[in-house]
Amino acid sequence: MSTADPKLLVIDDEENIRFAMRSYFSASGFEVDVADGTGTARELLGKNCYAVVITDLRLGSHLEEDGLRIVREVHESSPSTGIIVLTAYGSLEVEQTARSRGADAFLSKPLPLAEIIQVARGLVAEKGQRLDGGLGVSPTDLPV
Repeated sequence: MSTADPKLLVIDDEENIRFAMRSYFSASGFEVDVADGTGTARELLGKNCYAVVITDLRLGSHLEEDGLRIVREVHESSPSTGIIVLTAYGSLEVEQTARSRGADAFLSKPLPLAEIIQVARGLVAEKGQRLDGGLGVSPTDLPV
C-alpha cells in the first residue's frame, strides 16, 4: 500500500463488520483505520485526515445520536471528507437529520461491500481527492 492510497475510517461497534470492511477496502486500494466507538473515532480523527468516513448510527449505546454526533464533528472539522452513514436502523427522518449534519450518503445494512465501495470511490472523486496522489488513476480504475 502506498502513501497515495486514500485514507478511510470505519466506525462500527460490530467487530465482524469492521474486519470485513477493513479487509475489503484495503484490498481495493484504501488505507483503512477502524474504530469501535466514538472515543476511538475521535482519537483517530484528531490524528489523521480521511478521504472518507463510514459510520454506523448506533455505536454501542443504541442511540442514533452517537453516529449523528460523529457526522457533525467530521463535517465541521473536515468539510472535504466524504461521510457515509451505514445503518440497519434508518428512517427518512433520520436520513434527513444525518444529511443536514453533513452526511453525503445514507446506506442501509445489509449492503454488499461492492456497493459501499462504489459510493466511497464516488465521494473520493467528488471531493477532489485523488486515489493515486495526482497521477491520473480514477476511482473506477481500482479493482472491485
